[in-house]
Amino acid sequence: MIRHAKMEDMEAILGIVSEAIVLMQNDGNEQWNSSYPVHKDFYDDILAENLFVDSQSGGIIKSVVCLNQHEPDEYAEIQWSGDEPALVIHRMAVNPLFHGRGLAKELFQFAEERAAGLNLNYIRSDTCSRNVAMNTLFTRSGYIKSGIMRLTGTSQDYYCYEKKIRRAP
Repeated sequence: MIRHAKMEDMEAILGIVSEAIVLMQNDGNEQWNSSYPVHKDFYDDILAENLFVDSQSGGIIKSVVCLNQHEPDEYAEIQWSGDEPALVIHRMAVNPLFHGRGLAKELFQFAEERAAGLNLNYIRSDTCSRNVAMNTLFTRSGYIKSGIMRLTGTSQDYYCYEKKIRRAP
């Protein structure tokens, strides 16, 4: 069940993120590290009601994602389909105990439903060029690569993706 994250979920969220960082770095992907994402990022997301978790009975957190309309400044460089507001996917991770079960696809579906509920026609996101799993997920989920950027303070390219969603009339 996907729901808003609560402060009492923080320990589990940070545990998932720590494990994701190890997996990313083992793959040569430095997108996440000890300075990003951190407790404050998730704390602020929870306060803004932008952080969502998929939990099973017993309270085990299976996955986490931040969904909001905040676009990094670097998005201004990208040739998006249009100038209208979009839902943006940030800080998405799946608990390693649940890898391979389609949970990331479920989070993408949830993002589409959320965007439609907010009357938004587009979803945007980015990921490190070395994040093979996320790049594959975006492509397989119907996202179009809209450009390449370099986030401030990083040395790796980031691929930007966009998907036009179909809203119910």
